[in-house]
Amino acid sequence: MSNGTLYDDLHKNSKPPNWGRRIKLALQTAKAVETLHCQCPPVIHRDIKSANILIDRNHNAKLGDFGLALRCHIDDFRLRSTPPAGTIGYLDPCYVTPDNLSTKTDVFSFGILLLEIISGRKAIDINHSPPSVVDWAIPLIRKGKLLAIYDPRIQPPKDPMVRKQLGVIAAKCVRSNRERRPSMKEVVEALDRLSKLVPLHSWNALPNPCLMVENVGQPITLANGSMSSRFKGLECGNLVDVEGKFAKPLKNPRRVYSDLGVRNNLMDLMAGNDLDSEFGGDDDLIEDNKQTPIHCSNFRVGSERYSEKGRNSALVRVNNGGSLSQLRRSILENKRSQNVL
Repeated sequence: MSNGTLYDDLHKNSKPPNWGRRIKLALQTAKAVETLHCQCPPVIHRDIKSANILIDRNHNAKLGDFGLALRCHIDDFRLRSTPPAGTIGYLDPCYVTPDNLSTKTDVFSFGILLLEIISGRKAIDINHSPPSVVDWAIPLIRKGKLLAIYDPRIQPPKDPMVRKQLGVIAAKCVRSNRERRPSMKEVVEALDRLSKLVPLHSWNALPNPCLMVENVGQPITLANGSMSSRFKGLECGNLVDVEGKFAKPLKNPRRVYSDLGVRNNLMDLMAGNDLDSEFGGDDDLIEDNKQTPIHCSNFRVGSERYSEKGRNSALVRVNNGGSLSQLRRSILENKRSQNVL
C-alpha cells in the first residue's frame, strides 16, 4: 500500500485530493463494507476510520485492520460476551452493550468517514468548536448551509445536486435512530450515481474531456458563461441531464471540432498520410486557387492550416460520385507546375 492511508491523503498531503478521487475512495470503501455485511452471518468491522483505509499504488482504497471484526451471529457466545469497541469519534453512540451490535454500527462509522472526506476535518479535532465533526456538520446540513461543510482547501463540487446528495448521504448514515439509517447497499448505489457525475480527472479545467463544442474552440455555454443544466453529464455526443434521462442528441455526434477544423473522426486529425494531411482527406474541403466549387459533400475544413493559398483561395468540395484519384492527380500536377514556375 505505497500511497499510505486515507487519513494521510486528507490531513497530511500538501495537495488535497479532488472530488472525483474522494468520491471514488468513498465508493470503494462502501463496497468493501457492503461485502462484509452480505456474508452469512454478516461480518461487522467495528473500526471503520480513515486510518484503516489503505491506498494502493493505483490509488484504489482497501479496507484493512480486522482486529475488532465480529461475525454477527445471534447465538454466538463470543458476540454476546465481547464489550463494545472502536475508535472515539467514529463509534456509534447506540452501541453501548454487546446486544446493540448490528450492521448499522458500521453504517454510522462510515457516515463519520464520509463527513471527514467531505469537510477535510478530523473526526475529533480539539482545534475546532465543536470538536466532533458530526456535531459541527449535521446542524449546518439541516439548515441547508451545505457549502459551509465542504473542504475550504479546494473548490466544492460544481453540481449543486452532488453537493446536496453527499451531505444527505452522510447525514442519513449518522442518524441517532439506527433503524432509520440506510443499509450499505443503499449507500453504494447512491455513491455510484454521484461518481458518474463527478469525473476523476479534469482536462484544461473542463469537467468532461469529451465535451463537444458548438463553434471552433468555443464550449457550449449560456450567455452568462455558466454551463446549461441540460449539458451536465454530457457523454461523448449525447446530452444527459443529472437525472440520467437522455435529451436530444447532437446533430453530428461523431464530428470533432478543433483548431484544425472540422473532422468526422478524431483519428483523421492524427493521420500520418502526407497527401491527406495536406489536403484534408477524402471528405473534407480542399482549397485550391484554380478549381471551382463542386457541391456534394457536407463536411468542410475551416482551418487555413490545410489551405494552399490562405484566405484568397477558393473552396472546393470533393464530389463523392467522381474519381478521387483523378482529382488528386490534377492537384499534384498543379502543384508541380507552380513549383517549376
